Amino acid sequence: MPPDISRLRQSIIDFVDFPSWRNPIAVTLTLKQRITTLGGTLSINRDRCSQNFHHFLNRLNRQLFGNGARRYGKSIPVFPVIEESADSRIHIHSLIQRPENVSIEEYKALITHSWKETDWGYNHMHFDESPNEGWIWYMTKPSQK
Repeated sequence: MPPDISRLRQSIIDFVDFPSWRNPIAVTLTLKQRITTLGGTLSINRDRCSQNFHHFLNRLNRQLFGNGARRYGKSIPVFPVIEESADSRIHIHSLIQRPENVSIEEYKALITHSWKETDWGYNHMHFDESPNEGWIWYMTKPSQK
């Protein structure tokens, strides 16, 4: 790995400051690669993926904080990375903080429901209930393309 990429990667890992996270959960979210609309067929791209993830977070925060999410900007800490696999499938690796008052099973159900309610959310998700710093290292790996 070139030195500049390595330094950038380490800077991102330092910025995320994994040891300061309480109750993190690692989540990989997959996306539908195409959807049909009234105007025809749309393919997923990084911009649509980012917009969809933002919509997902709005839904999740509303589930957790009710109107406080909109009124007071309450939100959970999250660190997402959009990745395109070698076969060009776009997906998202993320580290998402779990509120202490929500059980792990309830939180996984909230995440699953909120993701599936988005336009691009696909059924396949992967959860790691006890991620470590290796997850951040994995998330920040150089692109496969």
